[in-house]
Amino acid sequence: MEPAGKKSAPNYRDVTDILRTAAASLKPGELISNAEYLPSESMNALELMDPKLDPGFEAAPAPVASRIIDGSLPLHTLTPEGVLLVADKLLQLEVRQPCDCS
Repeated sequence: MEPAGKKSAPNYRDVTDILRTAAASLKPGELISNAEYLPSESMNALELMDPKLDPGFEAAPAPVASRIIDGSLPLHTLTPEGVLLVADKLLQLEVRQPCDCS
């Protein structure tokens, strides 16, 4: 039994050699995973700030309206050129998305 407030050190097993052996047997483009794993779902979870997969995610962000009111999300008036740059960037993202390009 451990003294109150003191945690025991975790019991880790070094699997470096196992991983190196497995990696050496892979061909370029191959991936070790189980049948239920889908890379796209993992990326979606990260994009959605899933607390299980994003260690930096602590809480839901404040609503946009409250951030505008308290000044933490300042609004800027865009010039016509700025509006075109935003529209151009959105179009680029829209075109890239169907082919999953980055």
